[in-house]
Amino acid sequence: KIMLITDTNFPGFIRSFLPYIVTGELKPEYAAIFPLVFLKDVERVELKIVKNMDKVRQRENLIEIEEDRIELEVDDKILVASGVKAAKPPINLQDKISKIYPLEKVEDAIILSETLSSLRENKKIGVIGDFYGLDIAAKLAMLDYSVSLYMDKTCYKLFDSDMLNLLTKILPKNLRIKNLDWDMIALDDLIIVRGYIKPNVPSLENITLGDNGGIIVDEKMKASEKVYAAGSAAERINHDLGISFIHLSDNLSIAESIVSALNLKSYFYKFKRFLPLFETVIGEKLVFSLGFSSEILAEHGKSIASARHHFYISESNADVYIKVIGDRVTRILYNVQVICDKDYAYGLTNILNTLLNNASIDDVIIQPSTIIPFLTDLADPFIATCRGLWRKLLKL
Repeated sequence: KIMLITDTNFPGFIRSFLPYIVTGELKPEYAAIFPLVFLKDVERVELKIVKNMDKVRQRENLIEIEEDRIELEVDDKILVASGVKAAKPPINLQDKISKIYPLEKVEDAIILSETLSSLRENKKIGVIGDFYGLDIAAKLAMLDYSVSLYMDKTCYKLFDSDMLNLLTKILPKNLRIKNLDWDMIALDDLIIVRGYIKPNVPSLENITLGDNGGIIVDEKMKASEKVYAAGSAAERINHDLGISFIHLSDNLSIAESIVSALNLKSYFYKFKRFLPLFETVIGEKLVFSLGFSSEILAEHGKSIASARHHFYISESNADVYIKVIGDRVTRILYNVQVICDKDYAYGLTNILNTLLNNASIDDVIIQPSTIIPFLTDLADPFIATCRGLWRKLLKL
């Protein structure tokens, strides 16, 4: 028997679909992996929709959901995949900044879409959330809104300065990146919070919360004897660097949820490695970063080397800028940053699988490329860049 406790009418929604709901390109019901009627009538999932996950508490063998009490059996397990909620402005500015619209659930996207439709022209929109707010900021800028994306130094956790410079060149001209300044934000006509978040975690026994507010999990996504967590509610630790982090990636969330569900039934699947993942679409470009930037690696004492290449692939001469960062000593790959046309979307899957399987530079350079005349290139850009890094390490 499965009981789903959720604070949304669209459980299992794809977070990256939310901007498309805001702009009217996608109907809200298409944002969820499974329709509610499928969960209830086909999978026989018992649904309990609550307004606030903070009202959900677990003590010993009892779950309290607002006024309800549910007794747990000895073998019952809990999987927390409750996502995130928008963080609030500093307390001293909450009265001054009142016109804030979060964008972390489908319901948020519906409200924001209705608000935008009534917004007069020449109004200024501010987006708070660093590069995690880039998707909605770029979409609104392409619709001719004047948009400011406010960020602190989080962007340097995702991209090195050279890749960051390339990224700024593909942004719409009416999208301006600014330092996080609450007094300046207060002057905007509409403020969207997207990526400025805290994990949406219920009150549970015998779990540990990390520095970012998520539930600390091991490589099996296990938090305690009864509790598993996945997605952005979970906080995982990269033991090589000693860094704990949460992510906002649909791709990783789905993979982690599958591993959690299998381990609930004692299959003992586990991740070989945890790395943060960022991906978004800007017009016809894909922006991707998996792992830790050079700045973070240097801060944690790693001796690193990198290679950056520019490729044109396929008959359309699609652009691919790719940067690979690896350890000079162990030759383990720490980070891959990509800015590319949509034609290279297939290559990102290989990058994701390679790094999460803890591959070294040596593992990658002997990977075969799929050579199909007139359809593929002689070498995949990722593999070719790793070979460039391998040659650089020969000279060191």
